[in-house]
This record gives sequence, structure tokens and C-alpha cells, in this order.
Amino acid sequence: MKVICAGLWKTGTKSLAESLRILGYKVFDYDDQLFELGELWDKFHNGTVTDEEIHSSLKDIDVLVDGPVVAFWEEIHKVFPDAKIILTIRDEDSWYKSYQKMHEIISLKCHYKDSAQCNDPVFEGKKKFGLSQANSDVRRQLIAVQQ
Repeated sequence: MKVICAGLWKTGTKSLAESLRILGYKVFDYDDQLFELGELWDKFHNGTVTDEEIHSSLKDIDVLVDGPVVAFWEEIHKVFPDAKIILTIRDEDSWYKSYQKMHEIISLKCHYKDSAQCNDPVFEGKKKFGLSQANSDVRRQLIAVQQ
């Protein structure tokens, strides 16, 4: 593990992922994480993941970007302390519009699936998530890691 992206989706993460692929990194983007690391993320969500499981699952991946890593980048960084952290940022209003559009597309796709699988707690109630607050939280955590 060389790079962990702590930025939220719709903040340039796809461009970052493609740039790092061009540079030769083995990048696990949102889909890769869900399909190839699903069991690991389940353990993260359940609070049962061990440092050994994190290390063995991620040791051959150079970059994690987008998706579940946003919620667990600190735990991963603890296991891979030499990994660089990248925080992608975006103007909150344009981010919200883009995120809202993405969510509408996902909702349309989920219309024919189990709607429980399509619920998005970030968007629930159509409230702003607070991108600037999330970015501030990551910045504070990064400063604490450096000290």
C-alpha cells in the first residue's frame, strides 16, 4: 500500500485513479474494492477486522481510492504507516450537485432491484453532507498522525 485517497467520491477520484494507473500503480477504485474486497469491508463495518487481515488483503495493492476506503483510511494507514494520504477536494456546491445527480442515476438503476441495497445514508433526507466539514475532519486527523 503506497497511497490512500481520503477524499469523498465526486471530488476528482476517478481522475486521480486513472492518473495513478497511467503512472503504473495498481489502483483499486470503488468497484474493485466492492467486488474483490467485499469480505474485508464487511469486517470493517462489523468492527471485527484485524490488522493482520488488513495487511494480508491490501499488501499487494498500491492505491485505494473512492468507495469504502473513505470511511476506514485511518485504520488502513495505521497498518501501512508509510502510505501517502491524498485528500481530493472540491467546491461544496458543485460537489453537492454532482453527488445529487449521481444519486439520482443510482436510484433509477435501483428501481428494479431491492431498494434496501440502494439506500445511501449520506444522501438520506436530501441534506447536504457537509463536504467542507468532512475535509476538515480529514485534515485534523492527518495533522494528528504527523505529530
